[in-house]
Amino acid sequence: MSVTAHTLKKQKEFLSENFLNIEDKQDFEDADRGLVAQLNEPIMGENGTIWNLEAYAHFLKSREAPDTINPSLWRHAVLSSRHGLYKVKDGIWQVRGYDSANITFIEGKTGYIVIDTLTNRYSAKASLELFYKHAPKKPITAVIYTHSHLDHWGGSQAIVSLEDAQSGKIPVIAPDRFMDKTVSENILAGTAMHRRGLYMYGVNLEHSETGNVGVRFGSVFGSAGFGLVPPNGIIKEPYETHTYDGVELVFQLTPETEAPSAMTVFLPDYKAYCPADLCLHTLHNIYTIRGAETRDAKAWAGYINEAIHKFGGKFDVVFLTHNWPVWGEERSLEFLKKQRDVYKYVHDQTLRLANAGYTIDEVGDKIKLPKSLSETWSVRGNYGTVSQNAKAVYNRYLGYYDANPSNLNPLPPEEAAVKFLEYFGGAKQVLEKAKVDFDKGEYRWVATVLRYVVFAEPKNQEARKLLAGAYEQLAYASEAAPWRNTYLTGAQELLQTKDTVRNRNNNVLSVLSIGYLFDLLAVQLNGEKADGKKLIVDFEFTDISEKYTLYLENSVINYWKDKYEENADATVIITKQSFLRVFSGEAAPDKLLLSGEVKVTGNPQKLAELFGLIDKPNNSFNIVLP
Repeated sequence: MSVTAHTLKKQKEFLSENFLNIEDKQDFEDADRGLVAQLNEPIMGENGTIWNLEAYAHFLKSREAPDTINPSLWRHAVLSSRHGLYKVKDGIWQVRGYDSANITFIEGKTGYIVIDTLTNRYSAKASLELFYKHAPKKPITAVIYTHSHLDHWGGSQAIVSLEDAQSGKIPVIAPDRFMDKTVSENILAGTAMHRRGLYMYGVNLEHSETGNVGVRFGSVFGSAGFGLVPPNGIIKEPYETHTYDGVELVFQLTPETEAPSAMTVFLPDYKAYCPADLCLHTLHNIYTIRGAETRDAKAWAGYINEAIHKFGGKFDVVFLTHNWPVWGEERSLEFLKKQRDVYKYVHDQTLRLANAGYTIDEVGDKIKLPKSLSETWSVRGNYGTVSQNAKAVYNRYLGYYDANPSNLNPLPPEEAAVKFLEYFGGAKQVLEKAKVDFDKGEYRWVATVLRYVVFAEPKNQEARKLLAGAYEQLAYASEAAPWRNTYLTGAQELLQTKDTVRNRNNNVLSVLSIGYLFDLLAVQLNGEKADGKKLIVDFEFTDISEKYTLYLENSVINYWKDKYEENADATVIITKQSFLRVFSGEAAPDKLLLSGEVKVTGNPQKLAELFGLIDKPNNSFNIVLP
């Protein structure tokens, strides 16, 4: 659908209403500064192209924003399309633009310290090869994970081997609770988060003026080739100073901010500060719409404030794990202060409004940034938004419930939709009114009411088409790429069959402890099927010399390490690799028993019974349809 007159008017008025100077070229100068070399060939993975020069470039060459893209988002898309190996300063390089995140190389006495390893091994390998073409080919001497999100460790197996990390030959350093939080987000809630992430990142959208224009902290988000090298060193104190390969690094723990397990890195020898994802050239998310733990806006601002006062005056460059650096002591400090204050402002104003009786659905529309922040490009909502961040602050303090009794135990969406149509005279009458409101440009309201029609009558093509049209207009006007992607993906799935994308990755599962795998098994247990059943199964993993007892009772799985139950229903003797094959559905327990790959004493049917109670994840569950 083309842009309507109402959406076009919004686009034309956007810059002036938000005090934005589109002629400011400082970010463009910074994004281009220090370019050494670029990749001109696509990055390929086993399932196709991971990165391609023309993915966005073919439509980002225009000097002005197309009518279908918010001008602020367009500006950020053009900036984020920059790519290549960049020299930040003597001894520090970054490869940017070949993944959603950056990979940073710090020169040590004998080799290079790597900060973050991108999302997948293909982009990481290509980035490392590009770096080695233009720098002495010395070994990797340490790896730092700044936080627990996939785009900062998923390419680690292309940078350091599991053997070198497990032996301690190469330090792999991460913040406190890294593995717990990595597993909880990417594994335990991984299926739901991946499905929702397809919306947020627009994975199934074409790259075009009417489609995906990026994920707004980088141009691409590799969707294959994930792997994890578990850390062998953990930062546990609020501040810790360590020296790796002759380079002093000061780590600042920043938990419950952009990631639940996170830290920043100050390099006094290089007069450089890396705030990791605490700071970007965009407003970040206090709550991310793919689904994650709600973050602490007050702590977020507080940690930036600490860094300003602890490290300020000691660095002349701030280099980021997304986007481009900021140079100069004065400019760097001003950048950090604006980042600090935007999160503090949203936090404080949300609580002011909450204490005045405003609800979670009201604070998002009520809060507007002051001019000093609104006119600052680096805190514009190209990724997170003031609206969703205000709601996140409210939710962190007060929860999702707004205290109105009607919202305490509402009907489920499908039941509510049927009653809605019954009260308002049926789908035909709602559609007639929705068309009038669509023509008035009231797209938010049209999206609200037509959701009920589609949930009550999912085969109503007229309703689906009009709802998709409303989503498209909302997308075109959205400053935030995740909002744009979400609206457009919703429209796409209303108009056509959605793609099914697998998200189980054995390169990650294989490095997890058995305890984490049992945790995942527990969240896949069908509680209704398990009602009344009681099982005790001993497991002996011969290749890793570990024993566990798994208990099923009260429709819950628990386990204990280094214990055997004499009255177990069955004892399973198996390798971890074979267990992974059963776990992932690649091999049935009975076939492994027949092959001798698995041995069971006691009642072998109990093993089959256990796995028969486990639900397979649904990677393509409905979102815009019931």
